[in-house]
Amino acid sequence: MNVFRRTRLLVLSIAVALASLADVAAPAAIASPPPQIYVLGGPGEVTIQSNNSFTPGATVRISVFNSAGTPLGTWYTPVNQCGAIEGDRWPTTCSDPSPNLDINLDTYVGDIQVRAEQLAPAPWIGTLIVTTHIGPMLWLSATAGPGFPSNCRGRPVQVSGSNFHPNTPVRLELTDFSSLFGVMDTEWTKSDSNGNLPSTAVLQVPAGYQGTATVWADEQFPYGQTQATSVYICF
Repeated sequence: MNVFRRTRLLVLSIAVALASLADVAAPAAIASPPPQIYVLGGPGEVTIQSNNSFTPGATVRISVFNSAGTPLGTWYTPVNQCGAIEGDRWPTTCSDPSPNLDINLDTYVGDIQVRAEQLAPAPWIGTLIVTTHIGPMLWLSATAGPGFPSNCRGRPVQVSGSNFHPNTPVRLELTDFSSLFGVMDTEWTKSDSNGNLPSTAVLQVPAGYQGTATVWADEQFPYGQTQATSVYICF
């Protein structure tokens, strides 16, 4: 998973895939509720979770297609002991959240269709289909205000950004966890209709701080992407 991305599969942008009627032909007895997948598109990748209704020990084929129906790739993943597709971790108990299966799509941007099929000898459950969107990587820049001497970047910190979902709330944070300052400022802003942060996106620096700080931009909806950049600040 991209280090600058905080996935919220069970809170935001949840797409539930039910078996396509065209693909279900007299399925064998399956779990109740039926298997489902949850898909979240992010920059350069798609993250998939499932419920616990697949057959433990089975193999699930994941296929991804672009909006024209052209295959982007096929992946195979086992089903863990809880009946969920295996991902980035092994759950301690079956009540834990399902693991995340992250599929790298490199520089692809656009709509995709994700298909999941449980393979024999496990029971046939049909083809589970979900569509989602893969957005571009968020771009973020931070510039400290004029300071003294001329090579010193002072305060406050002006934040610029693009490729956000249009008209979306964004939380900005200024942090330095290597010092006692920790989270120094938190501000809320909103991307415009083009997905850009407004010129009013500014973070305040506390008195006495000097060092390299990190600016975080946390997109709230629908993709929940996060990007970060660093800026040097002095008196």
